[in-house]
Amino acid sequence: FKVKKLLRYAAPVLVLAAGFLIIQVLVAAKPEPEKNDEEARPISLYVDEVRSEKVTIAVRTQGEVRPKTEIDLIPQVSGRIVAMSESFNEGAEFTPDSLLVKIDDTDYRLAVIGAEARVAGAQTSLERQLATAELKAEEWREGKKNQEPTPFALNLTQVAEAEAMLLSAKADLRKARIDLERTEIKVPFYGRVRDRYAGIGQYVTAGSTVGRVFSIDV
Repeated sequence: FKVKKLLRYAAPVLVLAAGFLIIQVLVAAKPEPEKNDEEARPISLYVDEVRSEKVTIAVRTQGEVRPKTEIDLIPQVSGRIVAMSESFNEGAEFTPDSLLVKIDDTDYRLAVIGAEARVAGAQTSLERQLATAELKAEEWREGKKNQEPTPFALNLTQVAEAEAMLLSAKADLRKARIDLERTEIKVPFYGRVRDRYAGIGQYVTAGSTVGRVFSIDV
């Protein structure tokens, strides 16, 4: 009875031991895998010398081209337009300081003549007052008066007034000549006419717009 009981407990252990031995025998009998050593594959290389050079990259885009300089033509004097250049047409080109528009200058020439006459009169008046001042100074010395003469007594006040009138007349003459020059409308750059708002025979006032031009250099 004890032997049977011992076999019943020992049988599973014997089965496991037998299976382990069989596995070990099979593993030991398995042939080793062949070793295939792959040769190193060479790497392709391309060597070039580094050089510095300028490269222009073309970029395609879209936009609006505008001139750097674009101005309105505005006269500084009033008058009737009596002449207009062929270059003063929409799309036409013009050169620097070329005459584009001519305003009637009759009144402005007359103003220059009148201003020149006033300058001459003021110059004569000043010379007269200077001569009078010399005479009065000489009379005062010959009179041997004890008191100090006043500027008015020596005609110095009148001389100062005549000098001021001469300066004023010269200023008026300068303004008249500038106004005469302003009857000719010119532009100091190469350009093209964008718009024209006036024509020959039209009366324009100072500050009104007669056209619009732009520079073609930039």
